[in-house]
Amino acid sequence: MYTTIAQALRETLADEMRKDKNVFILGEDVGVFGGGYQITKGLIDEFGPERVRDTPISEIAIIGTAIGAAITGMRPVAEIQFSDFLACAMDQIVNQAAKFSLMSGGQVNVPIVIRAPQGATGRAAQHSQSLEAWFMHVPGIKVVIPSTPYDARGLLFSAMRDGNPVLFLEHYLTSSFRELWEKMILDERSERLATIRCYEHNNELDSAVIQRWLNKLSIERIELKMRRYDERLKELIDDRKLFLNEPPRYGEIPFGINPEDLPISEHTYTTRELANAHIWEQLFYEGIMEALGYSKNQEPFLRLARNLQLKWFTEILNPPRLTEEDIQAILFGVAGLLSAPKRIDDTESKEYVSSLQSRWKHFQKMYHKECCIEADWQFFRLRPDNFPTVRLAGAATIIFNLLKKRLLKTLVQILKNKEFNSKERYKEIINLFTVDAKGFWETHYRFGEPAKKNLTKLIGTSRSDEIVQNVVVPLCFLYARIFKDKDVRKATLDMYENCLPASENSILRTIDEQLIKERFKMKNAKLQQGALQLYKFYCVEEKCGECTIGKNVFKA
Repeated sequence: MYTTIAQALRETLADEMRKDKNVFILGEDVGVFGGGYQITKGLIDEFGPERVRDTPISEIAIIGTAIGAAITGMRPVAEIQFSDFLACAMDQIVNQAAKFSLMSGGQVNVPIVIRAPQGATGRAAQHSQSLEAWFMHVPGIKVVIPSTPYDARGLLFSAMRDGNPVLFLEHYLTSSFRELWEKMILDERSERLATIRCYEHNNELDSAVIQRWLNKLSIERIELKMRRYDERLKELIDDRKLFLNEPPRYGEIPFGINPEDLPISEHTYTTRELANAHIWEQLFYEGIMEALGYSKNQEPFLRLARNLQLKWFTEILNPPRLTEEDIQAILFGVAGLLSAPKRIDDTESKEYVSSLQSRWKHFQKMYHKECCIEADWQFFRLRPDNFPTVRLAGAATIIFNLLKKRLLKTLVQILKNKEFNSKERYKEIINLFTVDAKGFWETHYRFGEPAKKNLTKLIGTSRSDEIVQNVVVPLCFLYARIFKDKDVRKATLDMYENCLPASENSILRTIDEQLIKERFKMKNAKLQQGALQLYKFYCVEEKCGECTIGKNVFKA
């Protein structure tokens, strides 16, 4: 599943470069910087500067070099940062690349792909044009414009395997320019909301009113998470039905019926369907993986969990014989993070990667879904403990345990155990997700990068607490609601009260300084979750009239 055209293009380029050593990329800033729109981000790490070549700021040089390489047997992909500047290389494109095959009677081919973004950007006249019509009238060159991520992947595959020049035009707003606009909008909103509306008027507000409202909002926040998991639960049930070829919801549909005349599906899910243990395990697994992604890698972690489902381990492989190292090899292989050993200087890393690659080679032929690439992952240098490599190694241990013992059954047993008080239950559940560092991962954050000090945990208490708050609590509440289990609901609510407060962030700081004002401390996660809900859904949206605090402050 590709969420952006940029992601689809990056993966396609990487796949073709792995298959064909004659494929290389050239253009301005395509190497270390990753391209003006981050399409080539991370590729230089895998393929090196010989195959991901930074060039001078000269469209003539870029296209001329690509044509020369193409007619001598290479398959270059040339990136032009703005399609407007294709005009600078018009002679090379129109009179050379497009005509060589025709002029030589088909004896000389020019397998070149020229990638260039186009369209409105707000960057004035020389950076905002759509020039595809120019090239549509030129014999000998194909023009391609993708509209969706899947279009982009398929069309780029075809373009890179074509023996003739292809001009591949992407819209600016399909790549990081959209992210730039989103950031500008969010920055403007943040600046506008640096001070919440009631800041100067809430000094006399009773602290009990604030605490009651935050506690209520924390449950509202849990409800939102429950709704999301409930939708995914039903998706998984529906997917299973499609896999089993069960009858459709609409019964027999007459031929030629207008789609608008189809009845609204009012399918209700049976208790038997909702009680499928394998589906609940997958739901927990996806939630845990997303939580391990932290803020920077949530999307690829969730994508990995949805592609590499638990049922693949149980149906395709033999779980009793799987080791944690096997699962690590599978995770790193699907994640695209098994670098070639020859590119690694650290001897210990080289040996460990070779071992994982050998294991992955065995399992790879049984895996038939999408793999990520290295460029999908972000390594935030200031927090190496959150590197995706560290988290994936920890995830391997969690998956190993999930395959041995059902998590939902374990959680329900802990929650219903009368011998535990709420703090003891919380501690038992936290321990389910805490993973010690061992072996290679005691001394490394990633392959080829020894840690400056030894690691003790791959998944520590704070990250385990995040999993409890964002996965275990909403899913246990959902379980209790579906199966009307009051004991689980009460025990989950008590446990929620004991969740640790998170580290301070800008939103919590704003609420603390501008609303709470030292009246009390947000001593647990429940109050903090309520504060986040208050800020995001009431303060940001300026819904003071729907907010208990706003009603009290502005009642006059």
